[in-house]
Parts: sequence; C-alpha cells; structure tokens
Amino acid sequence: MKKILLLSCLVATPAISTEVNLVEQINTLRIQQSQNFEQKTHALADSINAFCLADDFAKSQQNIQQNWLNTMQAWMPLQGVTKGPITEFDLAWSFQFWPDKKDITGRKIKQLLQAQESDWNTQKISEQSVAVKGLGALELLIFEQTLNAENCSLATAIANNLGNNSQRISSAWSEQYAPSLLVQSKDSKQQKDIEQHIVAELSHQLSYINKKFDAPWGNAQPRPYQAEAWRSESSMLLLKTSYQALHQYFVEGVKPQLINEKQTDLSESIEGTFETLLSNWPNEPSLKKLLSDKSGLRQVFLSKMSMDTLTYQLQEEVPVALKIVVGFNATDGD
Repeated sequence: MKKILLLSCLVATPAISTEVNLVEQINTLRIQQSQNFEQKTHALADSINAFCLADDFAKSQQNIQQNWLNTMQAWMPLQGVTKGPITEFDLAWSFQFWPDKKDITGRKIKQLLQAQESDWNTQKISEQSVAVKGLGALELLIFEQTLNAENCSLATAIANNLGNNSQRISSAWSEQYAPSLLVQSKDSKQQKDIEQHIVAELSHQLSYINKKFDAPWGNAQPRPYQAEAWRSESSMLLLKTSYQALHQYFVEGVKPQLINEKQTDLSESIEGTFETLLSNWPNEPSLKKLLSDKSGLRQVFLSKMSMDTLTYQLQEEVPVALKIVVGFNATDGD
C-alpha cells in the first residue's frame, strides 16, 4: 500500500444568556461536523465513481485511499453521539459497522462479490446488511482488495449510499435539531437538563473512544484485528482524531460550565491532560504495528496512562463539580 498523507448553570437570570450561548456553540459545532462529514463522503464517492468509470485499474488509487481516510476522520467527531439525527434515523451502524469481532463485513462482502452482481445501486445496497453499507466495507474494497472490475460496481453503490445518508444527517442537524434545541434552551426550566445532556454526551463519546483502544489492547494479550481500521493501518491516527474532537466538544460545551461553577482548577487540569495525551501521541498511524513490538507497546502504554487520567476527570470529577448525575452508559459492559 502506498503511503497516504495523514491529515492529521445554576444562577438566576444571567445563566439564561450564558446557556443560550452554550447551546449555540454546540449547535454550530455539530452542524459544522455533519457538513464536513457530508462533504468528505461526497468527495469519496466522486473519486470512486470517476475511477470506476475510467475503467483503467492500473491507475494509482492513492487519492481514493486518502479520501477514505479523510471521510473516516470527518466521522470521528460524530461517533458515539446519542442524541440527534444519527440516532433518530438509526444510521450509526450503517456508517460504520464496528466492533466487528467476527469479521462479518469480510464474509458478507465476499458473498456479495461471489453473486457476481454487476449493476449495484444505492437502492440495492440500502436493502443489505449494515455490515456492507459503510466505511468498513469500503475500507476492505479500497485497501485490502483495491478497486477492480469485479468490485467497482459494489464500491460505487456503497459510497453513493453513504453520501446520501450523510446528507440526511447534515440537513437534519441544520434544519430540525439545532433550531429545536435552541428553542428549548430559552426555557429556564430546561437549562439544567441541557447542561446534564451535554456532559452525558461527552461521557458517552469518551467511553466509545476508550472502547476503540481497549478492544485491540486486550486483557492478556493484544488483539490488533479488533481495531476499527486495521485494514488501512490507520487505527491509531483515527483514535487521535477522536480525542481531538472530544477536546473540542469539551471546550465548547463543558468547560464553560466548569468556569461558571468556579471550577477553574479542574478545567485547567483537564486541559493539561488533553495536552499531555495529544502532544505525546505516537507518530505511527497503525495500532496493529504499535502492538506488535515492545517499543510500540511502551508508546501505547504511555498514551493509555493519560487516557485513564482523562477518563477519571471527565466521568468522575466533572459530574461532581457540576452537581449532576450522568446516567448509565450504553457502551459499558460490552
């Protein structure tokens, strides 16, 4: 595989104004993230469509691989989101079928290709299992197999379907969910619920991100093929992108709450943990490679220490400081 460029309130009247600004910030963030994801999925679909129409399979596919990586990085901020159109439309698994402990994606893609269907389209793909609709299926076709005469029709249909779904999400955030949340935020009785939801969302996304590390890290020994993007050897890079997105969400949605509650020391401590985690992140984009030797394991273990510190701060200290209760996490116990 050719080298890919890595892109890498609880007071009276004043709290209402602060809370509205907080909601506006979160709305703006989610709208930007969903629009960026939509743009990247369409760029990926366009590059696959153009390549397959050219019918010259000897040409380099590096730009397609790069577009896939760009799309995955754009998906990272939306991973694990529990409220909004992704959940409402039940599209999370269609965007990314992970964890995939038994390589269901691999087996089902093999079955589809053995059927020798030559005219795949978005309608046919939409009727298939979620295991073959999303970014994991495209990763297999683009990186493991590379695009060819046998799989181009399938890859094109998957990419186009992905683009359609991302457009639904982007439109819904802008036209429905953001305006609705802003209206709710103007009701002082709902302010505490909104604050609690923002913190709960942060906690849930953190658990999801941690799971992406814990699954391949394993208990007794590493399980590199449990990583979310082992075929493209980009799992560690994507994990960093996830923590970067989590930091942005913290800054926009949770840090202002801590400051309002005079919890500046805790806020600064969390910022320090994010800085330590991200500034010392291993340069190697493949988690599978890092888990294969002692040097890589040492680097990963150092990252895990910061991950554990961050988890304690965000899931234990923040709720106490803000006097809220974060409910059961859907990713716990998986």
